[in-house]
Amino acid sequence: MIILYLIEWTIGIVLSLFAILFCWLIALFADYNTGHLPRWLKWFETVDTDHGVFDTQWVQEHPTWSHYLIALTWIARNPAYGYSAWCNPMVQAGTQLTIHGDISISDGINGKAGWYLITTPQGYFDASFVWKIPMVSRCIRGDYGWQYKTRAQGVKHPTEGSLQVEFLVRFSSFGVENK
Repeated sequence: MIILYLIEWTIGIVLSLFAILFCWLIALFADYNTGHLPRWLKWFETVDTDHGVFDTQWVQEHPTWSHYLIALTWIARNPAYGYSAWCNPMVQAGTQLTIHGDISISDGINGKAGWYLITTPQGYFDASFVWKIPMVSRCIRGDYGWQYKTRAQGVKHPTEGSLQVEFLVRFSSFGVENK
């Protein structure tokens, strides 16, 4: 599994960088009626929303933005999301999860630093950390592997049966509202 993940991770990093650098170009292909990208750009579209790159909440949070700006920022915010969803293993509901660390870690207003590692008998994993940057209200968060946190917390994942592959590190707010 580690070899497979490293291959998927490498491709994911390249596609994510491409999406961030060329989100201005990819956004030009968004269908302004449906919010979806053409089939050949599906790896850059979110799969867990009915409106492609026009996520309902994102549109509501930015009512004055054009369709193009909504698409551009959504693609930059969620680079290669469709690719990571495509990489998903088919994991059966009820798969035994082994949890190490603290799955209640988070960033944002209720930030809590720490780490966790969730593993399955098949070798799939979900690893995450939140490290508070000293003397500022910011943190660094890393998420790697397949998303098992919601399942480990007893919440049915919105795409039950396939879980998104994560390979990101981001700076976030910590102990204050996300801005």
